[in-house]
Amino acid sequence: MFAIIKSGTQQFKVSEGDHIKVSLISSPEGSKVSFDDVIMAFEDDESLVSKV
Repeated sequence: MFAIIKSGTQQFKVSEGDHIKVSLISSPEGSKVSFDDVIMAFEDDESLVSKV
């Protein structure tokens, strides 16, 4: 499973456990954060969620 998420003006393709670098957010470096702006989520070849 993977998802396309948005952080600020950037979009990322992520899977559970991935580490990404994002522009300024108010959390200590290395901390776990969650992203509510999920553009799409996929499992295998099927789209599970879609937002416009």
